[in-house]
Amino acid sequence: MPLVPTEGTSLLAASRVQKEQRSRKQRQLAIFVAIGLFLLTALIYFVTKIPSNRLTFGALGASMVGSSHARSLETIQEVFTDTVLPGEVAQARKVLLQTRDLLDTFSPVFPRTNKHNDLWVDLRLQYKRGYEIVGEFLDLNHAHIDYTQATCDARRKEVLDWIDDFYTFLDAHPELDSYLQQPLEHATQRHAKESKFFWKDIRDAPFGDSAAKHSLHRLGVHQLKVARGYLHATLTRVSVLANHTLDETLVIHEAFHNLRKTLRALCDEYELFDDTMFNRNEPTETAVHMLMDARKLLGDMNDDFTAYLFYVEHDTFPKKQKELSLKVDQAFTDFQKWTQAVDMQGQMEALMHDMKRTS
Repeated sequence: MPLVPTEGTSLLAASRVQKEQRSRKQRQLAIFVAIGLFLLTALIYFVTKIPSNRLTFGALGASMVGSSHARSLETIQEVFTDTVLPGEVAQARKVLLQTRDLLDTFSPVFPRTNKHNDLWVDLRLQYKRGYEIVGEFLDLNHAHIDYTQATCDARRKEVLDWIDDFYTFLDAHPELDSYLQQPLEHATQRHAKESKFFWKDIRDAPFGDSAAKHSLHRLGVHQLKVARGYLHATLTRVSVLANHTLDETLVIHEAFHNLRKTLRALCDEYELFDDTMFNRNEPTETAVHMLMDARKLLGDMNDDFTAYLFYVEHDTFPKKQKELSLKVDQAFTDFQKWTQAVDMQGQMEALMHDMKRTS
């Protein structure tokens, strides 16, 4: 008698087909990634030979965005297996963030593909989704959440489903590699969905042939002003959770979380662009390391806040909810005192002045 497939066996068969398709796409991508990395390595070599005062914004973008995209694809293939655990994806998520940051940094020099479509917007959306979905998976580890195997499996599946969607997107756009290596020269481009932490609110975005150093200094000054605003909003609050409704708490969280996002962008740019963006002197080094410390303090506080929200939303571990509530508010108070002790606002102002002076 032939075996009649049950719902379970049909789901298993579908899962196997999906894995085989993912594996085939990964092998195909590996070939393109290897070729792309070779060509981009050569391009980066020639770009790095250009003196920083002659390097254009477009040339820098062409060398950095494409190589970061290729490295993201390579990382996805290596890390995101069917058995990957939440504690194993932190570095991979940083690679995805770096590519998204570079797309945002150089958004003005990537053209719209046609009147109705914008490949930059579509690619950035893929990286944004991936970063957020992988982040929810990683939170199970970073926020020290007590979670079930079912929760872990469900969030891993969301990651793998995003990867399948990303591969489908890449298959549909074979022109992507050449697009990333051919930025605008004598023009600039605005896009929908630009990040408020980058060029969205800056009136005159740079052209492809604008000086890279001057353009990056302008971006840095803007980001420091944005961070200053979020810092002020954070310092005017007394607590995050105590004596607040959930809606009020989420507003306060948004302020310090956006401060962290802006600082994270600046710290990543410090590592990415070196002296093309930051002047290498002792006050600058001190200020940037202060920003890194602030990012770390805010990140630890956000991890505890994430765990607190998880337990509240799932109505579990009331004792841990109380402990985390007190811990978050204490960390918030400690952070406010720390900003005064290191003169965070003063150091940010000095860094901003230094960038304006030499741009």
